[in-house]
Amino acid sequence: MGAAIGAASVPPPLVTTQLGNELRRRDLPGTREAKEAVVVSSEQPRPASAGGGSPNQQTAQRPHRYRSKQEKALAQAELELYGPATSPFVARGDPVQPSEALPLPVDLAAGKYRGLFRCDVHTGCPTYAAAFLTSRRQLLSRDLRQQLTKTQTNMEAASYQTFGGHGVSAIWTTIDALDFSVEHISMYERVLRSVGMPASPIKDALLGEFGRRLHNIERDTRRRCLGYRDRSRQSPEQRRAAVQTVAVMPFYAAGAGSGHSIRETKLRYLNITVYSILCHFDSVVVAVSHDSDEEYVRHQSGLPIFDVIRLRDLPKPSSTGVFTVHQIQQRLQYDPRWSRFEHVFYTEADQILHLRTSKVFLPLLERNAMAPENAGRRRPNAIRPAIVVPHRFHNVPSAGDFRAVDAVHNNSRVYKLLSDAKNPRKALEALGENLDPNAIELYDPNLGRPSVRRELELYENIQTTHFEDLGEDHSCCFIPGGQSQIKYHNDPALRAKVQDPDTEAFSIRGGFRMVAGDCCFICTWRNRYCHSRCTPRRAGEDGRNCGSGAFRKG
Repeated sequence: MGAAIGAASVPPPLVTTQLGNELRRRDLPGTREAKEAVVVSSEQPRPASAGGGSPNQQTAQRPHRYRSKQEKALAQAELELYGPATSPFVARGDPVQPSEALPLPVDLAAGKYRGLFRCDVHTGCPTYAAAFLTSRRQLLSRDLRQQLTKTQTNMEAASYQTFGGHGVSAIWTTIDALDFSVEHISMYERVLRSVGMPASPIKDALLGEFGRRLHNIERDTRRRCLGYRDRSRQSPEQRRAAVQTVAVMPFYAAGAGSGHSIRETKLRYLNITVYSILCHFDSVVVAVSHDSDEEYVRHQSGLPIFDVIRLRDLPKPSSTGVFTVHQIQQRLQYDPRWSRFEHVFYTEADQILHLRTSKVFLPLLERNAMAPENAGRRRPNAIRPAIVVPHRFHNVPSAGDFRAVDAVHNNSRVYKLLSDAKNPRKALEALGENLDPNAIELYDPNLGRPSVRRELELYENIQTTHFEDLGEDHSCCFIPGGQSQIKYHNDPALRAKVQDPDTEAFSIRGGFRMVAGDCCFICTWRNRYCHSRCTPRRAGEDGRNCGSGAFRKG
């Protein structure tokens, strides 16, 4: 809320009623919208922090120029109540500086938006993205109570129970994936198999490189989304969506649960996810089920959280998704603080949000509730409540990410034996040297078997497009020009494979690369396939021929 303050740009974990009361006491003229935007929480405010950055950094920093007296007064009130605050992950000599060159995303210009296509459940379309955008009306129409006691419930159930069976909801997704997508960060760690790696110098080196990249992504996302919260340049539709949408995610880092990440990286994933959402929506809620997770979110993270939901009596950690959706329903009905929310964006705490246009909200609006596009396909008169799902892209590691690690191990006697000997294991035993337990997995030259090295080399050789930003003329379209739908193959032999030569990848703003398709990565490596693929192209490049879909205007 408001601009960055002094040397700090990360708001405190909880902005409470105390700030709202202070603004009302001062009765600042012209700040009605600012007062209404103040987040209300039942929690007590946290103590003032000691401030971010060294004294030299603070004095050397250029003073921030406020756009109005009201904005300056709002910022001063917040600073006096809470003091400057920083995230614990910023304390590495890298304070975030306020910037006037970091506006929030601007809506696509007229004619640039390609629209949406239907992606209903049980049609072959990959509906599941571990995220969805829906309306208050649709979400409250679903009864999830029976799912709360089922021991076989998994994380995917949060989405599928919200969607309902075939014909219950009209599911939409964008033709151009850059308009609305999520970037699944933790798949990188899963492909790297870090959780299953024994402790060793090679594992430490790999995770060190991965952690450095995560730190940079967190820093850049925080700067972009919190460095200068200027919504004045956004369209009225974007500003309305920012205020009326609440983003909610379950978070479980206390143990392995159903995930494939270690706790430290899960904390970073959460930070990055929250910051990416704050580029678009003002209110973020985190649901937790463990004391250590609640302690981190409330008091250690420095994240500007609107609310923390404490989940209790879960049958197992993977039930957090369904329990979270149920708690969203309860708060929408009974919590007055949630009365202004007309839309809900549900996601998981390891996904970067990319949203290029507010037009993805069109199927959800009340005025379009009876639109013929939302009708059932077999029963045209049966109008379905609409849900919009983003495309889900999976981050993957590549050999180029670990060149510094390879440079060290490529000069070792162990690596030379692995490369030259006909039987590397026997040669190493004869040598009598201690073998790093991860050496075979990373440096065995036999790439025909499903090793981590085989994965790294595969993704290194995929054609990759690097987007410096999400400009309106960049694209990654699932439906090319002249077509109106995608044909999905149920026969595994006809499905496109991740390792096919024409599969492409892309990255955004210096982040990890991701395969350009709605792909299945939980399959064994030989069977990893894509339901559909898009073609990432920068402005002016060949191959930007995109089809047109529904809800392009209105």
